[in-house]
Amino acid sequence: MPPSIQPPDLIGPGNGEKVTTLTPVYLWSSVLEAYQFEISLSKDKSMTPVIWNAVIGDTTITYPDDAPVLERDKTYYWKVRKAPCLILITEPILS
Repeated sequence: MPPSIQPPDLIGPGNGEKVTTLTPVYLWSSVLEAYQFEISLSKDKSMTPVIWNAVIGDTTITYPDDAPVLERDKTYYWKVRKAPCLILITEPILS
């Protein structure tokens, strides 16, 4: 059984941090063998329903202008995980 991959550490915004912008920047630590990350945002601690998510190949993202509009003075929860990696292996075609 392969060793479990540790989830990234959430760096910012921090737990309980008051964010004053409607387009916050999310930042997390890199994880060994993680080439893409999935970030999710919710109004509920259970992360249901997810109001926005994205899969990216970086450890930071700015909440996009075309995502659902965030409300001022509301609490939001976010999480990041290693995104599933799809590997495509192709065989040469002989003609």
